[in-house]
Amino acid sequence: MDTEHTEQLELPTSITRSANDRRFLTALEEYKIANQRISDYDKLVLTIKSWSITLSAGAIGFAFIEAKSILFLLASLTALVFWYLEAINKNYQTALIDRSRELESVLPDAETYNGPEFGTNFKRVFGFGSTFRIFRIMLFYRNVHHPHSLIFIGGIILYFYTDVETFLRSLG
Repeated sequence: MDTEHTEQLELPTSITRSANDRRFLTALEEYKIANQRISDYDKLVLTIKSWSITLSAGAIGFAFIEAKSILFLLASLTALVFWYLEAINKNYQTALIDRSRELESVLPDAETYNGPEFGTNFKRVFGFGSTFRIFRIMLFYRNVHHPHSLIFIGGIILYFYTDVETFLRSLG
């Protein structure tokens, strides 16, 4: 009887070991996915910034060519839209960075890993009041608001303080 009892005790240990291995591999895979998505958001931010600069600078240039100061406001609006898009994406990236840090602390001890939690993590980060959180925090990160804020403010200043026709006549 003692032999059978010992065998029964060994079986759960091997199952637990196997479950811990699966937990570790799942945590490691989730960690890899999170880091890939973080890198993807970095690429997306550069694309957003380049489109913002291109379209806003184009609107400013077109305002001078057409001598229409209202196009300065269009440039400001364009920069504002891209600024908002970048803040949203930075918020998503921050949620992934938070989850990645949690996984880094869990990976050494797979027993504490409860399974993939991207959805839970996003719900925690983007819960009630998330829009206000984006504006309050992310919009004013230095790496988020440059160059959008400069173009936005510059477009407004140009609209109010530049008489395009007089400026163009003074040039030529």
